[in-house]
Amino acid sequence: MRISVRLFGPPAALVGSTEVEVDFDHDAPTGAQLLEHLAAQLPELQDAMPAARLAVNHQFASNQQVIQSEDEVALIAMISGG
Repeated sequence: MRISVRLFGPPAALVGSTEVEVDFDHDAPTGAQLLEHLAAQLPELQDAMPAARLAVNHQFASNQQVIQSEDEVALIAMISGG
């Protein structure tokens, strides 16, 4: 199963792309599994991952949410500031 993940802001700059694809040996990974695969596949994201969340179909996703290949997935970097 292949899932496309859109990247914005600092994660996109770190990777040098606004979209990456993650391959799984099994169907329907959870949000936590997708985050783990992203971190393993893209070590440059290691520092950004603790403060990042997944959005699936325009809504924040839990770590337990099952993700399908047709879902629109984005990695959202949490930032702070005023």
